[in-house]
Amino acid sequence: MLLSLLLFSNLAFAEDPTFKIELKNRTMNPSVLEVPANTAFTIEVVNTDNTAEEFESNSLKIEKIIPPKRTAKFKVKPLTSGEYDIFGEFHMDTCQGKIIVK
Repeated sequence: MLLSLLLFSNLAFAEDPTFKIELKNRTMNPSVLEVPANTAFTIEVVNTDNTAEEFESNSLKIEKIIPPKRTAKFKVKPLTSGEYDIFGEFHMDTCQGKIIVK
């Protein structure tokens, strides 16, 4: 019984997968994230530039200014298969990406 309790507690506290994006030189790296369908996940965005960027996704309803040399994390609910836009609003000409859910 103790073993089953330990196994269950590990499953109950398992963390969602985290996918990292670096904002550097007014671009997004990687510009494409592939994530599993029907699974909650976290996006960790690291702004290594010397200027702020507004990380945004209309389809995911994310919008946050990330100051220079700072990191922001976004928890994303499970998504169905498809493509979802992500971009840096302050540098839309160069800071574009997408999340592909499979």
